[in-house]
Amino acid sequence: MEKPKVKAKSDAVTHAGGAVFRQTTSDEPEYLLVQATKKRSEWVLPKGHIEAGEDARTCAVREVREETGVLGRIKKELNVVHYLVENQTVKVQFYLMEAVEQAKPKDRSRKHAWLRLDEALHRATHDETKDLLRMAEQKRTEP
Repeated sequence: MEKPKVKAKSDAVTHAGGAVFRQTTSDEPEYLLVQATKKRSEWVLPKGHIEAGEDARTCAVREVREETGVLGRIKKELNVVHYLVENQTVKVQFYLMEAVEQAKPKDRSRKHAWLRLDEALHRATHDETKDLLRMAEQKRTEP
């Protein structure tokens, strides 16, 4: 049985997701991108609906895990991104997250990829995704 979606007020965040990184042996981190649900040619950050009784932080961790199999730990808050889907405003709170564990994703139909920042910026489809990746890298290196 599918969990109900939150009926949000117009100013409320409706979705949450993460700009997830992992450290590599080369000291250059890699960022996680996933194929979009409807347009598999698009590469985006993992995100999804906030469910009833769930806060944005819990949603972000859950959605990253479901879409990619990666358990991420939230390090810092990033921006809220707004866009329209079928005349509905979607407001997504993104977080900088560090990968702490890898398992099999719940949704195995969508590919995901770990990429160096320059590669992730090249593959990311939307400008908002690229901006979030740049912000994530800046916040990751802040003291």
